[in-house]
Amino acid sequence: MKIKLNEFRSIIKDEIKKALEEFKVSKKFQKAVELYQSLLYQRQQLEKKQKEVVVKFRSASPEEKQKLKPELIKLHKEVKSFESKINKAERDYEAAITGEPVNLE
Repeated sequence: MKIKLNEFRSIIKDEIKKALEEFKVSKKFQKAVELYQSLLYQRQQLEKKQKEVVVKFRSASPEEKQKLKPELIKLHKEVKSFESKINKAERDYEAAITGEPVNLE
C-alpha cells in the first residue's frame, strides 16, 4: 500500500496536533503552579534562615540570646504570614487543575 506524499504530510500534521494538545497547559494553570512553587520556595528559604538563627540562639550566651530574640520573632512572623498566601495559592492551583482537560486514552 502506497501513500501519497500529501496524505503522509497530512497524517503527520494531525499526529503532531494531537500530541501538542495532550501536553498543552492553560495559562491559568501555569500561573497557578508558578505562584504556588514560588511561595513554597520563599517559605522554605525563610525556614532555613530561621533554623540557622535557632542554632545560633541555642549556643549563644544570655546577652546574645537577648539580641537574637527580635530577629527570631520577626522570622517566625514572616513564616507564619506565608501560610495564608500558600493556602490561597493552593486553592487557586486546585481550581486551575480542575479546569484542565482530561485525556483518558
